[in-house]
Amino acid sequence: IYSEEYLNVLKRTYEALNFTGFKIGFVTERMLSEDKAADYKLIVLPQMTHIANAAYQGVQRYVTGGGRIVAVGTECLDRDEYDIPYNMENRIYISASFPAALSSRELWEGFEAQIKDWGIHRPVNVTDNQGQPVWGVEYLATLHENRLIVNLVNYTRWAKDVTIRAPGYHHIKNLLIDQEVKDGVLNLDPLNPILLEIR
Repeated sequence: IYSEEYLNVLKRTYEALNFTGFKIGFVTERMLSEDKAADYKLIVLPQMTHIANAAYQGVQRYVTGGGRIVAVGTECLDRDEYDIPYNMENRIYISASFPAALSSRELWEGFEAQIKDWGIHRPVNVTDNQGQPVWGVEYLATLHENRLIVNLVNYTRWAKDVTIRAPGYHHIKNLLIDQEVKDGVLNLDPLNPILLEIR
């Protein structure tokens, strides 16, 4: 970490990704250098200006193997751990980049606008009544015995009406109150967790 700005951008980037409905986690330089990130479809770099040479080579292999890199901030992957610039001829291809000064919500909007272009698909989509993604709602889905289990929490201060869609699935039940969710429409009160079964 060469700058406190890294931590600020990291926090905003994490919050933005947390509301996309994808499972997210952290990738270490060791994982990159040992090619243990190959299963990830996308790696987001929050103002990551410096990276160890072994990890840099791992990122090159990751991109060569079809992985995508998205940068938040400037000069990502520019220098090694000794602050020596990498050769411009061997630059790693970055699929998209966003300014470091964007708020969490602005980053989220940028991610949502490009997710389909990046070839990443969600098993479950949570939208407003006009089919647009919803800011501030954390949701994750997992497949269990031919059904999807989805948890949702609205982390904003206001109630939100959302629509749940899962391609290939037609029945949605709120497991906490044992009630069918008609037409996939839910009202999410702030900070009230909901657990769904989708069949």
